Amino acid sequence: MAASGGAGGDSSSVGLLEATVGPNGFRNIKPRTRQQRRQLADKETLEKSRLRERTGGFHKYIDYGKGITSQMPGSAGYIPEADRFHTDVAGEERLAREARIVRSEQIVSARREANAMREGERWARIDAAAREEAERWDEIRETGERAKRNKSSVPYNPLTLEYHESDDGLKLRYADDLVRFRAAQRAYTLQGHDVSTDYNPITGGDLSKPTPPSRPPPPDGLDV
Repeated sequence: MAASGGAGGDSSSVGLLEATVGPNGFRNIKPRTRQQRRQLADKETLEKSRLRERTGGFHKYIDYGKGITSQMPGSAGYIPEADRFHTDVAGEERLAREARIVRSEQIVSARREANAMREGERWARIDAAAREEAERWDEIRETGERAKRNKSSVPYNPLTLEYHESDDGLKLRYADDLVRFRAAQRAYTLQGHDVSTDYNPITGGDLSKPTPPSRPPPPDGLDV
């Protein structure tokens, strides 16, 4: 049979009736208490009491219920009935309410920290993108990649008809001067071969001899 108790109280004296002999010789039987009568109505308690009250000496009954379900005063597992339950209901509710408040504050604080960290990372990305954009435009301004579309292919201003004040402008001016020099030299040579006399055969007047052109000097400090 199972040894665990199903109801509270001491079940060792449930089945037995206590009897005392009075002065007149009559046996006075103490009536059962209400708790004992309720325990007798429990099938498990009734079977245990019958096993405990069995006679003959050929059996052995050990009551394990008392050591398992209840502790003796002074033992390590003993606790008074008054201390087994929380009697301060208002205090218990207050502790639960404070725990909920602390939990809510922790959630709000965690969300605030997460939002602040996410916002900081977002602004860091924005600042990094702005720095990269500024560096890119600085590089474009230094190299002049975007201005090459509007830049003239020669160092010459077509509006003012002036050469640029740079080495390329000086080289272009010298190259144009050489073109004009070769044109004047060719005209001087052709005129010298075409006219063999010192007068004009049509008008009969004297012809003025052309002056030979002079070669333009190269710009100083440039290898042309």
